[in-house]
Amino acid sequence: MRAVVGSKWGASKKVLLIIYRSLIRSILDYGAIALDSMTDRNKERLDSIQAQALRIACGAVRGTATLQVEMGEPPLQIRRLQLQLQYAVKVKALKDHPAKKVFEPHWTAKYKKI
Repeated sequence: MRAVVGSKWGASKKVLLIIYRSLIRSILDYGAIALDSMTDRNKERLDSIQAQALRIACGAVRGTATLQVEMGEPPLQIRRLQLQLQYAVKVKALKDHPAKKVFEPHWTAKYKKI
């Protein structure tokens, strides 16, 4: 993103946000369901990637607080939860989805002795 931005030339804030969403966020979203189980340290690393990209997009200097509200981007944790919920709804809605059994109660839960 730094290659297409300059102080007096380069892409606009809107174009940089499109670049972020299409090139960076799409990669962060690809494995969002699996990535939710990673360590907190690795989640912080992804959050710093998002923060750096948003700072570049709006022209803020290093050390500026997170710009998610100004740029209209939710935190990655909320984004991961949103994608998980969308996937669960999709699985439940489709009759023959291969992952449907994952969301059905297992017989051991019903007959488990307490």
